[in-house]
Amino acid sequence: MHCEAGCTIRHRRGRASLTDDSETSMTDQIAETVGTEPDGETIRLLHPLHQSSSAGLRATTSLGSAFWAIGREVLSETKDHVRNIVQAKSIRQVAELHAAYLQHRLEMSATYTKEMFDLAGLHASEIAAPIRQMTSREKTD
Repeated sequence: MHCEAGCTIRHRRGRASLTDDSETSMTDQIAETVGTEPDGETIRLLHPLHQSSSAGLRATTSLGSAFWAIGREVLSETKDHVRNIVQAKSIRQVAELHAAYLQHRLEMSATYTKEMFDLAGLHASEIAAPIRQMTSREKTD
């Protein structure tokens, strides 16, 4: 069985094994750490946890990229704002430019907050889905 998180549950010689693209299977890593090879039930439980962890890693990367993009946008707009302020012809123009900039920043802060909230919610659903599926299967068994 292959999952979207890049792991595979393999059955070899009557033994279930959970692997990813690394050299050492997760099953072997667990056996090394715990001192005994995990049984099929443990592997069945590890698979959703691995999927959930992989989704969490993707979420962290995605949210970090989104924060970085917001930061670059704010920096670019701030540089433009400073340039406009320096080129202003009067104090009145400086005040108008600054008021407009602050209003825009406030509006964009609300927009960024909503975008990040939506993105985090989407990722939270992806992270929880494998665990939710596992627990719903257990309820029907």
